[in-house]
Amino acid sequence: MDLLKKSKNIFIIIAILVVGYLLYTNVFKEEEPLTTTSASTTAQIFGQDLVSELNHLTSLSKIDVSIFTNPAFTSLKDISVEVEPRQIGKQNPFLP
Repeated sequence: MDLLKKSKNIFIIIAILVVGYLLYTNVFKEEEPLTTTSASTTAQIFGQDLVSELNHLTSLSKIDVSIFTNPAFTSLKDISVEVEPRQIGKQNPFLP
């Protein structure tokens, strides 16, 4: 019985500490003021992202495409099965 009471007290203390920490981090923490960005700053950020993606795409053009002329690749056969269309259920499934 004494062990049960000790573990209950320890659990309560841990729960109070967790709740206190959550309150401190979410309620009592001062929020940072919002900053505004000008349209030119936003355009610069967008431009940098665009240039980065363009550089990534140009690096993809350097891929070796000789695999498509390889006889092992050209000998591959398509074994896909066409899925037949099925009847769609009721328009409103909740109607009887």
